[in-house]
Amino acid sequence: MPAAVSTRTGPRHAGLDPRHGFLPPRIMVYHLPSADEAGWETIPAVPLLTDLAGESIPRHEVRIQLAHDAQCLHLRADVREARPVVHDEVAPDHPAFWRQDHIEFRLLPDVKADLEQVQFILAASGRVFDSLGLWRRPDAAGLRFAGGPTAGGWQVTLSVPAARLGWRDGGASGCQAVGVLRGLVAYCRWTDGARDIACATPAALGFPHAERFAEFVFQPSIRGLSPQSADEPFLHTRLEAVRMAPGPLAVGLNRATLELHNRGPEAVAGHVRVEAHDGLGAVARTQRVPARLAPGLSSVDVLLELARPRYTRFEVWFERDGTAAELGAFTLRGAPPPFTPRRPLQHPYLLFDADGLEHLRAKLARPFSAESATDLSRPAPTDPGQGLPDADDPHAFDFTPSCMNWFRVAKESMLRDGAGGRRPALARIWRLLPEPAHEALQAVVRDVVPGERHFSVLLPAFNALLRRRDLYDAAAFADVGLPPEARASLARGLDHLAEPELMRLNRTLLQSAIECLGAFRLHVASEAAACLGPWLSGRDPAWLARATRCLAVADRSMIPGHQTHLHEGMLGGQLALAYDAFQPALTAAQRTVWLRVMERLLDLYLDTARVSAWTVTANPNANPVDNGGSGLLALCLLNEMPGKAREALAFARRYVWAWLDYCQGVDGGNTEGAQYWQYGMDNFLPFALALDRTLGHDDGLLAHPSIRRAMNMVRAGLTNDGGLHGVNDTIPLPVGGAVAWFAAGRFGDRLGLWYGDHCRRTLAARRAAGQPTAYGASPLQALLFRPDVPEEVSAPPLPTVFRLDDIQCAVARSSPEWDCALVAGLKGSRPPYTHHNQPDTGSFSLDVRGERLLIDPGYYKPDPTHHCLPVINGRGPVPPDAFTGEITVCDERGAVRYLACDSSAAYAQAGWRVVRHLVMLGERALVVFDDIEAPVSGGPGEVVSWFQCGAPTQGLAGGRGIRVCGRQSELLMRFHGPRDCRVNRLPERTLHDTHWGYHFAACRWFPVTVTYRAEAPLLTVIAVGGAAPEVSCRTRASSARFAVAAGPDLSVAFERHGDGWTMEWR
Repeated sequence: MPAAVSTRTGPRHAGLDPRHGFLPPRIMVYHLPSADEAGWETIPAVPLLTDLAGESIPRHEVRIQLAHDAQCLHLRADVREARPVVHDEVAPDHPAFWRQDHIEFRLLPDVKADLEQVQFILAASGRVFDSLGLWRRPDAAGLRFAGGPTAGGWQVTLSVPAARLGWRDGGASGCQAVGVLRGLVAYCRWTDGARDIACATPAALGFPHAERFAEFVFQPSIRGLSPQSADEPFLHTRLEAVRMAPGPLAVGLNRATLELHNRGPEAVAGHVRVEAHDGLGAVARTQRVPARLAPGLSSVDVLLELARPRYTRFEVWFERDGTAAELGAFTLRGAPPPFTPRRPLQHPYLLFDADGLEHLRAKLARPFSAESATDLSRPAPTDPGQGLPDADDPHAFDFTPSCMNWFRVAKESMLRDGAGGRRPALARIWRLLPEPAHEALQAVVRDVVPGERHFSVLLPAFNALLRRRDLYDAAAFADVGLPPEARASLARGLDHLAEPELMRLNRTLLQSAIECLGAFRLHVASEAAACLGPWLSGRDPAWLARATRCLAVADRSMIPGHQTHLHEGMLGGQLALAYDAFQPALTAAQRTVWLRVMERLLDLYLDTARVSAWTVTANPNANPVDNGGSGLLALCLLNEMPGKAREALAFARRYVWAWLDYCQGVDGGNTEGAQYWQYGMDNFLPFALALDRTLGHDDGLLAHPSIRRAMNMVRAGLTNDGGLHGVNDTIPLPVGGAVAWFAAGRFGDRLGLWYGDHCRRTLAARRAAGQPTAYGASPLQALLFRPDVPEEVSAPPLPTVFRLDDIQCAVARSSPEWDCALVAGLKGSRPPYTHHNQPDTGSFSLDVRGERLLIDPGYYKPDPTHHCLPVINGRGPVPPDAFTGEITVCDERGAVRYLACDSSAAYAQAGWRVVRHLVMLGERALVVFDDIEAPVSGGPGEVVSWFQCGAPTQGLAGGRGIRVCGRQSELLMRFHGPRDCRVNRLPERTLHDTHWGYHFAACRWFPVTVTYRAEAPLLTVIAVGGAAPEVSCRTRASSARFAVAAGPDLSVAFERHGDGWTMEWR
């Protein structure tokens, strides 16, 4: 039977929430009468394989069969590919083992434990890897597998004992007792480093989500049925295949042929019924086709109507004499339609035409554009080459103070990965640097912001690496991706390179190995794109000459990465917008320079997309940056380079959905936090808007729920100091101004207009005060996205309680004003699908009249003790990888706001209960009630509850409370419940040990811990100034009760019922 319910998934979510109405395919798994060829001939193939989006039919000839018997689950695959890619030299447990032709078989033994999957990779040569490690001792595990070449290709077989999957084996039922199993099976073909996958269900294989797994439905053996039912002819009818024309599926009607196999001795007459389900719980359409099935194979033609982006599941049934047998189901959707421009394309056409260009210039004269006009009105340099580097300068490759993020390079690349030996290339670089450079890098980590004393050591040391002929080591750099130019130089031999060639190669090696070392001279090309704004303002042709000169220098000297990544993706989009506007005014010679650089970036994107590289197929912010920027570049070059541009555009239109569907959420949330929400959106929105203008539709990108509801990130995150609070990795600033203006212009969102203007005002005030800023909207974004209306200074009401289910966070406000007295945030968790997340499930924050007095530092704070949450028996919440923390309550009555989060699963300990209740009593108090049950062998577990205070603290008389002394407000925090509470005020920690995150916040960091035994809940009453609320506690043998009153009109009570505590509305 399935294993016990995992603690790694939440009670309501199991990672199976449908997107776009997805319903899983249903694949019948029949009983295998014998393991010989005759037995396998009775088993139909998986009827339909598609691409990973379920919108295209691959051309592969592959037949995959699944079967079961009393003891085992069986798989057989036959592939007609005479020359498969095989790497017998790679060990099965090596990360590169899957980079050969193989069958992947992935199972989810327990549907409620969506991360506890079992994976098999069956290579064409017959070797196997499995995530359980059975391949190491297959005989002892009972695992059987075989494979190798056949007359027309290759075959693999696999038999997995049911007991190894956590099911009971033996007896008459075996695997059949499971009923329905979630999983997938896929064929992966490698060609020139690119993968081509045909899968039984539209499921991305790059990350372990189970949402789009198929259902494997185990069927009984004919012999196991009663004699009467076994004689029914329709029980011998099976769906053998669904035949459709290879290539993209059309939105609308598609022809399909169902191949049905009557394995009985007589013909069977009846109807084939095909039901189309759209995920809304009802049958959308039904086809009934009369069919007389002679023994053997028969064909039935049907029409399948597909939509986009919604999925449709087609269920196939065979009816006879009022009885129907399910034969299986498959799930499809239409592919993006072929690119057909709505009108002839004549530059400019991406985000504006010639008339639109004049409208942008007119907007610059409006009062609300005064700041943008000032920023853009600088005069052009009289010499187009003024200040530009010489492409042939012998010191061109030398390192400078601004060429990299020195803090991150020092902390992550050099110390963690180099000195720590985590990456061979960085370990080699570390060893080649002299000891004074090691000390200087350690000092950079301590000081965060490097200065002259650091650079005086580091710059000569890194520059010396450029001149070394022994920097490259084949073993050390084996896993570092290098651009073709560098590989060509290495092929020539290091001894044959002139010194400038050697320096260029070494600079390439260093920037390829060190993550935060910028690609050489890409900033010069970015400067060309930055000429668009001032040219737009003043029409001075000198800006065209300046931009072209920048690109000429970049063309001769820049070194992009080996694949399109953040800098290359952003640059492509920037150059596309600039060229689109400049093109009518450029000379033929100038256009040649522009097109040469843009083609290099387009070629780089094609090389990246063809091999399905992580940067364009993953879910985090790199996806919209690279696909958005490169997609915009492709749109721009449709006339100049139609072949390459159309291919690149097809990739971008397909790949960007992974970010929309997984990093983004249907409620408008972004799992990485507001900073990366803006980062991705800034590059995604111009692409989607340009696609809409050129095609006449946007592929459904701008209609996606996460885009239409984008301002929910602000509704959930805006706090009373004018910035956003930290959810996962973000910065406590008003980020997302350009996104807000887009929402105002596209959807008429009044909050978007106010918030965009608020961001501009707030960041301008910070700059004027000499405070750091980041992620502000550019003047060009203001012109492109902001509606042509006066400045908005009045904020619309905000929700006083609000929850984003898609990212599992919630907020409570004392009143609807953005600058209300109290704002409290509560954090649950969901599968992050990215690395931008912290062990912060159940953490909360409290902001009081513009001061962050209980904080959640977030970014670069990777320990549970950096957050406001309990550490139980030495264990904190794990970094989210599933729905391990659920916001279970988000409610209000009158002036009382109530949030609750069940974090039990986040502690990955069976039998624990960890539920946090937050109750806001008007503007007077916040009540935090921690219902924790974590027994250990000696009795109740020990809890250390952490509170991260944003201002200095003082102890209160009696030792069970503290005072948090803000600049303008103060908190009185008293702790009730457990008999013995030890309150410990810790020394101040710095928020400036990193260059990011709460480095920007106008607060300090004073941790406080409360240690107690979980014999009773911890009731923390946080009074805002003034006298503390009245607290009463009552405990009886049969029940227990806590009550808190903040005056005669505001109170709350908690009472124990059964195994847990509930809040009672008063």
